[in-house]
Amino acid sequence: MASRAAFLITEVNIRTGQAREWCNLTLGDGLCLGSMSYEIPYAALYNQEPGIPLSLKAPSFERARFTMEAGTIIVDFDRATLQGALTVDAEFNDGVPETIDYSTQPDGLFDCARVFTDPTILLLGPYPETECIWMTDSRVQVNLPSIINVSVGDSLFVRPDTIYTIPRNGEWSPAAMGGVQVEPPDPLEPPVIVLTGSTNLDQCTPVRLVGVDSFQTGKLPRYSWDLVNGTEEDPNPRDLTNNPNRIIDVSREQLVREALRTATEFNMGTLEMPSDYMEAATTYKMLFSVTSRWGLTTVKEVMLTKLNFPAPMVSINGPAQINRRRPDRITLEAVGIPSACANASNNLGYRWIATSGNLNFADFPDIITSASTLAIPPFVLEPDTTNTMEFNVYNFTVECFVNTVQGNVPERTASATVTVRIYRSDVYVVYRTASRMVTKGDILVLDVRGSQDPDYPTLEGQTFRGTFVWSCFTPPPERGACFGGSATGILEDLITCRQDIGTQMQDGGVTFFAPLFDDLIFCRYTRGVIMFQTQNFSSGEYKFSVQATSYDGRQASEDVYIEMTDVQVPKILLTVANAQAKYPISFPIQISGTEENTNIARRLQISAEPREYSWTVLAYYPNPDYDPDLAEELLNDPNNPYTVDQYKYVDQSDRFDTRDQRLFRTDPSLPNIIIQPNVLQPSTKYKFRLNIHLTNVTGYSDIVIETAGLPPRSGRLEVTPVNATMDTPRVLSAPNWVATDLPLTYNFGYIKFVEGNPLDSMFNTDRQQVSSKELPRLVLGEASTNYTVHLFVEVYTPYGAFSRAEVAVQSLPVENLSQAVIDGLDNAQNADASNLVNDLDYILSLDPDPGTVQQVIDILDENVDNIPTTPTQLERTASTFAEIVAGGQDSDQVLDLVESLVQTSANTGAITLESSLAGTFFGIFGNLMPPPAVERGRLCLHELEGQSQQHYWERTGESMGCSSQECAFSSWAPAQVGWDFLWPRHFQISDDFFLRHRGLFMRLNMDLPGADKVEVAALDWADVDASAVCEETWDLILGSDLVYSRDTASLMPKVVSQLRLSQERRTGTSPTAVYCQSLHRWGFAGYDIPFLEGCAAAGLVPEALWLQGYGPCTGHLERDCAAVEVDRGVRALAQRPAIFRLAERSRSGVEPVAGAWLRYAAQWRQERDTAAAASMEAGIITDLGREASTARIGLDLPRPSTCRT
Repeated sequence: MASRAAFLITEVNIRTGQAREWCNLTLGDGLCLGSMSYEIPYAALYNQEPGIPLSLKAPSFERARFTMEAGTIIVDFDRATLQGALTVDAEFNDGVPETIDYSTQPDGLFDCARVFTDPTILLLGPYPETECIWMTDSRVQVNLPSIINVSVGDSLFVRPDTIYTIPRNGEWSPAAMGGVQVEPPDPLEPPVIVLTGSTNLDQCTPVRLVGVDSFQTGKLPRYSWDLVNGTEEDPNPRDLTNNPNRIIDVSREQLVREALRTATEFNMGTLEMPSDYMEAATTYKMLFSVTSRWGLTTVKEVMLTKLNFPAPMVSINGPAQINRRRPDRITLEAVGIPSACANASNNLGYRWIATSGNLNFADFPDIITSASTLAIPPFVLEPDTTNTMEFNVYNFTVECFVNTVQGNVPERTASATVTVRIYRSDVYVVYRTASRMVTKGDILVLDVRGSQDPDYPTLEGQTFRGTFVWSCFTPPPERGACFGGSATGILEDLITCRQDIGTQMQDGGVTFFAPLFDDLIFCRYTRGVIMFQTQNFSSGEYKFSVQATSYDGRQASEDVYIEMTDVQVPKILLTVANAQAKYPISFPIQISGTEENTNIARRLQISAEPREYSWTVLAYYPNPDYDPDLAEELLNDPNNPYTVDQYKYVDQSDRFDTRDQRLFRTDPSLPNIIIQPNVLQPSTKYKFRLNIHLTNVTGYSDIVIETAGLPPRSGRLEVTPVNATMDTPRVLSAPNWVATDLPLTYNFGYIKFVEGNPLDSMFNTDRQQVSSKELPRLVLGEASTNYTVHLFVEVYTPYGAFSRAEVAVQSLPVENLSQAVIDGLDNAQNADASNLVNDLDYILSLDPDPGTVQQVIDILDENVDNIPTTPTQLERTASTFAEIVAGGQDSDQVLDLVESLVQTSANTGAITLESSLAGTFFGIFGNLMPPPAVERGRLCLHELEGQSQQHYWERTGESMGCSSQECAFSSWAPAQVGWDFLWPRHFQISDDFFLRHRGLFMRLNMDLPGADKVEVAALDWADVDASAVCEETWDLILGSDLVYSRDTASLMPKVVSQLRLSQERRTGTSPTAVYCQSLHRWGFAGYDIPFLEGCAAAGLVPEALWLQGYGPCTGHLERDCAAVEVDRGVRALAQRPAIFRLAERSRSGVEPVAGAWLRYAAQWRQERDTAAAASMEAGIITDLGREASTARIGLDLPRPSTCRT
């Protein structure tokens, strides 16, 4: 008998999880006491990781987890790995590697068999249907196909000799081994039911309820339809006539039950029943259930009512409850269905009502409530401001009726209701300047005033509504508290700096009074700004952290790393064009740098030094130096804490060569970079480091961006029927799309060809939440292509990443095209404003006569104020005008309508670098203005003797002594009287399209002498230095009102600065830049502040030369500065053109008229935001006035006594 001291052996099958115990002795209760089988003579203990000679632990699986829609599995290792790169023992063959073979490290999407074993691939699926991607050096994302075999509980095994720990301090690891079981998503949420279709049916209309857009189902929903059993107290079906003698037809009830049973048996997400299955004037109580792949079920009660008279029906697309935030645009799309009864009218009207939530539509006249689509702009709906509720509730009801006196009555009006919950957004920290290198002795400024609460954004010049707690940590390896005290490094008892109002400094494009530290090392300059004197700092990388807390308790924190050095380095301010929370990797990303220095003497010293710029890419990954085992060991030792950061920004130079022009657009002479599409990894935080190489030193400045998840994938576009006549109803559906970032939205449309140029025309007013679209009719296909129409769907994530699928269909002509035009006009006359453009496109596709086209224009003119305003709606309306104008319609009526559309697009911010609106408008105006004959020539600026303020343009030739240098012209606004020649090519316009239209904008300027001698050139604002324009030498850069968005308002001065600097580096000369800007343009100072901020960031100051209604700048300080102020009650005065010279910022700093302009614009903006500011705590307003008035331009600098001319 074995000794009771013998140990027990458990045998485990790691694939099946089954286990058995080896023993030769048990107690009466079955407890195993023995050892292994007596047939085994002996057993040896084996340590698979003895630590000799490979001392680092191998990576092991930490977890593998499905995402909610089972589109991906996220696999985590417990430590940073080489991501498939192999360690190589080639030199001594002693089992200890010497080098790393990175050729085996995959880049981007790759075959999962490079990481997982062959049996695992049988579960996951073969490449390319299944793909893997390294998200970090410890995380692999498995992108699954639309139909998957792997399930919760299945095991994934790592391929042997493939995955290694990143070497550390000369130590290496063995390869990873083993497997991991796949877990369900965490957190696990129940399905969200999206049921579309009317539940109130008239006498003749069949039942059609669609639940296939329900989500959080793991893409394996199980649908169930049930008729609730009635009781005597609650009969089902229920009679609506209140007739005590009525007897419900049991046979019809059985037909309903059979239809529900069939739909459940075949797992149908759509319920369809003929109208006669249900009795009139009866309500049926049903239950619709959706069970997810994860076993969670959501049940929705459906009250299906059939009326006993003809009436319209209505439903609202999307879930019955929508969760949104204040910055979101809320678009609710109602679908009205006319009665199927004979002779019923299809002329439907709509009326939206806010039934709860304290919203009065009368306060928002721009919100259209009489269309089928209700578009609520951002920042209209409020979250709970009492801090007692998680969300604020709004209920919106749409009423649908026959649009006649007899039809618009309560008893024949259908209605549907949706609930919108407005939650608080997450706050986040924004550093004015991110991580960088700083010269010891310089004042270190950390400015987080621009931290954001997206619900109530921190405007330029204002401060985040909340408090800040700062921490400081010394350079590694200690990473201790900078100034003693708590190990948390928190800077306590902050003292407000005294300020030297006679000395100013600049940091991050902001001007400050110099702090007086007295005997302090650091002080609080103002709320959100802390300053340090650094002469006693050690060399090395300091870590600073700030925790921002909003006044309702929401928190965010962010780190910044400052490397102190003994050498003098320049300061660079980095900015990202079109800044956003997360950047889709499928679009280019542009980062620009502007050099600045606080010390004039040092600026003069280093500004003349030759310099080169280079870029380094770092990713926020698990720290390779972090030892999880040691961290756990020291976790409970307060006297010896483990201070190595678990995550840090890891250099990715081996993966991203920023000199590769296929991946990045860089120039060693410029501090700018353009990241090409699909270069970066999705769902990753990056730090882009600009390295500034001077003669004896290299400095750097960082900026952080975070990428969004991958675009939607695995889906398709289906059209039913594919080929039919143009008047045949069709259904477009986009099933099986999955993405990491949810929820998804859908835009359906078709490709319209205008003069051979493709334009996307959407069927939606805005991106919709359901994956299908019903079309009552379709435009006529192109006869030359056998009546083909190209339909498409664009599927978007919340961060703008999108995928597109197209299907070609035949849309054949009807027998009587003339009657089709008449019917189309009749439909358009009665159309709901949301769908008006679709009806008009139908008419235009029939190639109507000019009289019919004029009727189309008149219909548009009559209804333009009733069309909901969304970016999608504006784009499709613009495409309709493009087709009208291309057909030869160029009347004043059309021009007025287009100009109004341009202004609406600009006011709502719809004209962006990504949108197609600018290109569409360009083509429209090009057709409205036929080109004159353009002959190459030159323009010179002459100054008349004795009339130094009066400039005029003179047509000249070589014989008149004009300089051999030429003049550059820049603007794109065709409706402005100015010099409209150099088009910013940052819009997506083909070269062919541009060349055909480049001269079309000169007609308005033909009365100017010499205008017929101007050469037109193209300039890509996103890549100025690659343009041939930079290879020329120019006397002048002229422009007039280039900006139609906030992005271009701040970008334009940078473009001018780049042109000037490029020429200065090549030739030592610099062109004069003269620019006309309409002050207070687009709704009272809408673009003034971004333009002035852009000037400051570009190192330029606008020097006033002339103001409309005032004349030339006279040099009289008070009058010149007062001239920018107008009576805001007189809108005609608000947009006041002014001519400025964009000059390099001088030592004296500020130009008085520009200073007055910015103060006035800031005052307007502050008044505009009074309502938002009123909700702030009482103590916050104190910082607002000074910060708003000193932002960017440095308005408190000593002013010159005369106006520069």
